[in-house]
Amino acid sequence: GFRKIAREKLGGFWLTWPLQIPLSWTIPDDYEGVDHIPRISPVQVMVIHSVRDGIIPFHHGEALFEAAQEPKEFLQTDTPHGATFVIPGYRREVLRFMNAGR
Repeated sequence: GFRKIAREKLGGFWLTWPLQIPLSWTIPDDYEGVDHIPRISPVQVMVIHSVRDGIIPFHHGEALFEAAQEPKEFLQTDTPHGATFVIPGYRREVLRFMNAGR
């Protein structure tokens, strides 16, 4: 969830390392995707995450996918954070997924 991501990011730098726990408490955990995604079923879900995402570590995308119920798909990309849809092949995959759900 967001709080875990904040702890990881703060823990990765020596100056913020001692503050990772107290500062992470400032991040609300009312809505954690990993807690809510199982309830979406039977609606199909596509989790999209890049191995080169510099903001959210890749394993968080994998955890979100694992928490989801079927039907589900995982689209692993290789772009910086937020740049996935610049690549035509990735856009086609998302459109294929959306059209399959009609």
